[in-house]
Amino acid sequence: MNSNDELIKVIERIAAGSASSRDLQIYNQWCNSQQVRGNQAPVIDFEHTQQTMLRKINGQIRRRSILRATYRYSAVAAACLIIFCCVRLLMPANEFFFKQNGVDRAKLTEEIPAGFHLATLKLSNGTRITLNDQADGVFTDPLGMKVNKTTDSTLVYSEKENTHYKSKISRKEVAMNILSTSKASHYQLTLSDGTQIWLNAASSIRFPVSFHKQRARRVEIEGEAYFQVAKDVNKPFIVHSNGQDVKVLGTHFNINNYHDEPLAKTTLLEGSISLNEKLLLHPGEQSQLDRKGAIKSLKVNPDIAVSWRKGHIEFDNDNVFEIMRALSRWYDVEVFYQGEIPLDGMKGNFSRQMPVAKILDIMGSTGLLRFKMIGKKIYVRKF
Repeated sequence: MNSNDELIKVIERIAAGSASSRDLQIYNQWCNSQQVRGNQAPVIDFEHTQQTMLRKINGQIRRRSILRATYRYSAVAAACLIIFCCVRLLMPANEFFFKQNGVDRAKLTEEIPAGFHLATLKLSNGTRITLNDQADGVFTDPLGMKVNKTTDSTLVYSEKENTHYKSKISRKEVAMNILSTSKASHYQLTLSDGTQIWLNAASSIRFPVSFHKQRARRVEIEGEAYFQVAKDVNKPFIVHSNGQDVKVLGTHFNINNYHDEPLAKTTLLEGSISLNEKLLLHPGEQSQLDRKGAIKSLKVNPDIAVSWRKGHIEFDNDNVFEIMRALSRWYDVEVFYQGEIPLDGMKGNFSRQMPVAKILDIMGSTGLLRFKMIGKKIYVRKF
């Protein structure tokens, strides 16, 4: 091996799939020499090698659709892996921070599990029930309300099962319960009128145990929830969520209104709804309410908004901040940004059972970002 430049060219040809038998022989000899020579290996300009390869890779792929080209990414990842394995041996340990494309697995102490069913039910008297510790089947709250916890992690309230309870309540005395999910969790709820609700991670819903003697069916949410509202022309269903009221009679819609999101988004799939008595939505439309109270509607693909209910994380032209906020809630991780972060939009559709490190691997292959994981902390930096 005459020089570092020659070695770089050999590695590049191997990664590009154009290496000759002589290149492979040189590469094998060099790898063997590192095992013998230890730290005496010359230092290669890793950034130069990496940027050269990325120019070739990015010439063949489109950044905005890169997350969908699964097979092409596998080839690119294999090429990057060759460079990474070779160059890593030449780098001092204290220089190995954000030095490779994708995720720094050398600092990954444990894999972060995918989401699960962990929720807490707060009763009207203040009692808290950790639902994971509650046996499946019917249990009775201190006020005599029967609640059924099913085997598929759903709480079911039923008017038919609580006729004795209905006779005790008045219009002014409404017992309210609160169902809350932690990060990396989700849960389902069936209200006493038959309305079905899917509660996403780090969310909560406050609801009456019965709508008996109520003029309207009112609930409050924080975070994100999908509703399939049972029809009742005599009792409108109203969802209050941090500055907005969604009024319906019977329909399917999704509300995303986390406190750390700049917009409250309500997406309609079926029926019609009104927001704050100002805006009427039709199926396939989404309202966006900013924190100053300005509201607008636009056409969207509603399937993307509710993909989480079917066990997927899907985004379409979202920037890294939007994506990482969603990942932080689902995987219960903290995200930190270093330096200027590009706002390029990305597309992707992942199973929510996929380990977060795998998702970051794929995002890292775009050539836009680098990720480093230490425990439950993820560090993001521009490529």
